[in-house]
Amino acid sequence: VRLTVFDPRPDSVSPSGMPHSRVAVLFTVVKTSFAIGFAFLPKTPPGEMKLMIWSSVILCMSAFLTFGFVWYQPFFSQRTTTLHSVGSSILLALSVWFVLFTQTFWTASAVEFVDQPGVLASVTARGEHLLAAVLAMLVIVAVPTSLIFVDYRRRTLLAKPVNACRDVFEFELKCRLMVQAFTSTNHVGVERADRRAHEEQAGEVHNMYRAASSKYPLSGTLHIFHAHFMLSFLSKRTPLIRRAVMIAENRGIPIDFALSTFKTKQLLEENVNTSAVLGFVLAERYMKEALAQDKQCALELFDFWTELSLPSPDMGKVRQLALQIATSSAKASSTYEKLLRVNPRSSKVLRLYGSFLIDIMNDQVKGFPML
Repeated sequence: VRLTVFDPRPDSVSPSGMPHSRVAVLFTVVKTSFAIGFAFLPKTPPGEMKLMIWSSVILCMSAFLTFGFVWYQPFFSQRTTTLHSVGSSILLALSVWFVLFTQTFWTASAVEFVDQPGVLASVTARGEHLLAAVLAMLVIVAVPTSLIFVDYRRRTLLAKPVNACRDVFEFELKCRLMVQAFTSTNHVGVERADRRAHEEQAGEVHNMYRAASSKYPLSGTLHIFHAHFMLSFLSKRTPLIRRAVMIAENRGIPIDFALSTFKTKQLLEENVNTSAVLGFVLAERYMKEALAQDKQCALELFDFWTELSLPSPDMGKVRQLALQIATSSAKASSTYEKLLRVNPRSSKVLRLYGSFLIDIMNDQVKGFPML
């Protein structure tokens, strides 16, 4: 479940949203291993070799986990990434203490006459000194060091050229940090960012993804990252998103991206259906408005020519009707143009607009081709 179920959208507001689940799966494996291992520790004498082996395994897993959180920063939220990095560094410091602690008891078990009170007191004092030293290291060194390395990783990766990225995951992190550095929040939200500047930044990251295709020609993961990015920040480019998903499927999708890819395809289908429904609703609304305004123009024109044909027309009323005709015809023309943009291939729309141009606007040059 941890491998496949996660929120891959870069604009996700969830603190656990992530582009991939590799580091999260490692975290789950480490926690599970710890739970199983420590369940058997009370049954293990301090001097047993397997306790030394287990402490070394814990140290290695903690080191890998800390490296994953600091170097690949798997969460979209920088705050969540920082908290996990600090937590993993504390775990690493405790693992170092555990290795030293088991080494202390291993040495004690090898001492001859270990049951003598003096030897036991010496061993106990040594363990207490080690515990105090590692706790000091934990507070003074581990936490600030992890914060420094997280910030160092972000700064160096932002300044790193695209061609210098070692793998797809490092490249994705660079693109993600670029968007995060631009936005006004720690998250990848863009609701308070300037719209035009955001579009330029999104276009720059989009071009970086396109250029990275030549560097990673066989990677389907790159195109999955690209599709998720476009879906969040360039959602109007549906054909490009579909193309990225198709390329990823042809190149092979890793098992941890299978569910997120399926959800992306479903979301694309929903967007297409939603666009069609919205287009139909807008077309119906504009059609109703255009017909009403067209009728209003025709009535005002009738009143205008009726008044003007009188033996003694009221010129004030004629001027007022002329102004009303100009206003109504401008509104009707604007509505017809909106209707044409929503439904440009409708013969009914073209016929109505052409009749309006000929009968109301007296624009035969533009109106006859539409009929």
